[in-house]
Parts: sequence; C-alpha cells; structure tokens
Amino acid sequence: MKKLTKETITFIESSRLTEKYSKLLEKHSVVNTMSAHDVEEVEKLIIKNGYPNSKYLSDENYYLLEQSDISEFKLSTKGGLVEFILTVKRHNISFAGNFGFIVYMAGQGAMFKKPSFSSYEELEEILVEGFGIYEDIKKGLSKSQA
Repeated sequence: MKKLTKETITFIESSRLTEKYSKLLEKHSVVNTMSAHDVEEVEKLIIKNGYPNSKYLSDENYYLLEQSDISEFKLSTKGGLVEFILTVKRHNISFAGNFGFIVYMAGQGAMFKKPSFSSYEELEEILVEGFGIYEDIKKGLSKSQA
C-alpha cells in the first residue's frame, strides 16, 4: 500500500471526511441488508439526488457517477452495502479507494467499514449524505487549486 503524502492527509483532515463518514456509519449499520435490489431503482435515486449522467457498469458492478481530469467518483451497492469510491489525482494531493479505506490510510479510523441499507428509503438517505461528502471534497479541491 502506498503511503499518503502529508499534503494529502492534511487535505483529508480539512475536508472532515473522517468525522462525516463516521456519522454516516453510525446512522446506517443495519444487520439485515437489502442484498437483492433493482439496479433501475438505484439509478432513479442517483439521478434524483444530483447525478443525471451516471452509468451502471454491469461488468464491474458499480455506478460511474462523475469523472473529470482530477477525480472519479463511483458507487457500489452490492450486497446491501454502500461503497463510495473516490480517486483524486491533483498536483500534490492524490488518493484512491472507498471512503472507509481513505480514512484508514490517513490514519484516522477503522478499515473497510461501509454503510448498509434495508430499504430504498434508507439507501437514499445514505446517498444524500455520501454525495454531500463528495461535493465537499470537490469544493476543497477547487479551493486548493486557486
């Protein structure tokens, strides 16, 4: 595993990713997950909550939500677990992985925990919060670029 640079860790800390993701996990850790769910229903929730150009990539079992020259944002709902996957490559800030892994790599939390859902309503709540975290990270990247 590649270590994160000091600049990257500072960026992750300033985005409050650990705090926000921990709250998301506390609220959404159900035991009986909705492992069988409809891809089209999930797509509707994704579009409704701000990502109208997302695509489901069935061969890789995730949704590509957004892609730019400095970041890529993906989502997996496999097994009723929500995995927000982020890749950022910008000057001295570089990291990749799901939110839980990024928090772990920054030395700020337990590894690989993912929020879980047992209904579409719960999934939508998770998406709203996770998308908010991503949007905050994007704003932080824009500020650090200026």
